[in-house]
Amino acid sequence: MRRFGKYKYIILEKMLATDLVPKKVPVSRNPKAKGFEIFDHFSNLCKRSGTLKKSITKYVILEKARPYTRVRRGKLEHVKGYAGRASAGGRTRIGMGVKEFEDTTKEERMSQATWRDIRSQMAVNLGEIRTKDAKFVSISGSLNIKKAQAVAGNMRKELACYTKYLAGDSVDLMHKYVSLTEQVLEKSEGVSSEYMNRMCIDGIRKLVYQEVESNRQQFTDHGIRHIVKNVLMQNEMLDSLDTSGLKVSHRERLLANFVMINHDVGYTVPMVRAGGTTSIKASKEHPMYSSKIAKEQKRIWNVGHVFTEEEYNRALNIIATHDTTDLDVKDPVALATRISDNLSLFQEEKLPSMFQYVEGAERLLISMSLAAKKDDKAGFEDYRNQLHHRIDKSNFSPALKRDLKAATKELTFLTPKFTVGVLAGEVSRVGSSDKGLISVTIKHNKFDEVLQKMFDMGQRQVRKFLGDYGEKDFSKAEYLLGKYGDKAVLELKVEGAK
Repeated sequence: MRRFGKYKYIILEKMLATDLVPKKVPVSRNPKAKGFEIFDHFSNLCKRSGTLKKSITKYVILEKARPYTRVRRGKLEHVKGYAGRASAGGRTRIGMGVKEFEDTTKEERMSQATWRDIRSQMAVNLGEIRTKDAKFVSISGSLNIKKAQAVAGNMRKELACYTKYLAGDSVDLMHKYVSLTEQVLEKSEGVSSEYMNRMCIDGIRKLVYQEVESNRQQFTDHGIRHIVKNVLMQNEMLDSLDTSGLKVSHRERLLANFVMINHDVGYTVPMVRAGGTTSIKASKEHPMYSSKIAKEQKRIWNVGHVFTEEEYNRALNIIATHDTTDLDVKDPVALATRISDNLSLFQEEKLPSMFQYVEGAERLLISMSLAAKKDDKAGFEDYRNQLHHRIDKSNFSPALKRDLKAATKELTFLTPKFTVGVLAGEVSRVGSSDKGLISVTIKHNKFDEVLQKMFDMGQRQVRKFLGDYGEKDFSKAEYLLGKYGDKAVLELKVEGAK
């Protein structure tokens, strides 16, 4: 029990069925308090933890509790030192404010990237959009095909709690992710099915959580569309490596899945959530934030649970280096992860969700870019307001509208430093060839080329990727990167460019 003045609180860990997502819940004993529900089952939890007298049998729990919120006479109050950020979906910020990026040290920036913060923010985000509680099938013992299917069933039940918030294409991708995970699990016999179930449900929550945070940001999408498409591309690349003689075990595929789910969590730390230029600058350090946050979860998934010590350390290293251009074939999981992430510019849908989902938003995007180039602040603001209006008129859920509108407020005069020539379009094929262990074909798309000239959509990352292997001409139809025997590690082909 904690005290703030004369107010009493119990920090209850509502384990959301997997004992992995603690949620801070203010407690009121006033059964008439509006907006509250009585949960008898919390009494047993409190009794076991010794936080309340056993004679107390009922508690009134805030239905949509947020961290740092307290209850007084049936009304919400924020604990002194914290302020709610209603426009951003209840995100909280320390009262002293977030420092400008330049005024912080690396140690300070690393200290704000914690699993405790992510876990708390995830509980808030998911609590606001969850429409029901999933009823999971209990699973224990060693994993086998039947239990793998049960795990996948539990993943789908958890996903169903958030589908009213998610856009249709995101839901479709989530189902593809679950199906792929199920295939990997069916061939990963021997691990603890109980912990595997927890990890997979945790993966669903992390994906939805990152989607919510991505919807609130102005820069390129790092939510479900980016992450799941990376997972799918990564898996195709692992298939190609396996076909080419670099054998990839099923445990490695499981590790690859875990890495990709966690590789961009660093985009959701407090300095990135703060918005503005600080957010953009802090986001460039997301790999080291992501790795630190994953390291703090090590005891959950480590020895005797899912991964060995060596496997988990390997995962941490890949997360920390996922955006590098190293094409070393010694670690096929790291190789497939890095290539798929470096080529994310060529995913079919790469725009921030506010432009992807709102009708007519792509035209407004171009108009905003032209206004920015002319330094037309009034025109830029007018187009932004039009985008805000279109979001209001959409059929999205109230929560999704709120998050998209929050993102429009963060839009600024951002233009790319350079383009990458004809390298504009979508990946149409991933496989292997006579020239490359991994062969990726990009189908040229003129509209993507236009967007690249107006907005930074990841050109810097692709340019560095090619530049590190001596490529400076971005008008070629074929690139051969890295060396493995008489082949390139990666063959990159462009089709349809004129």
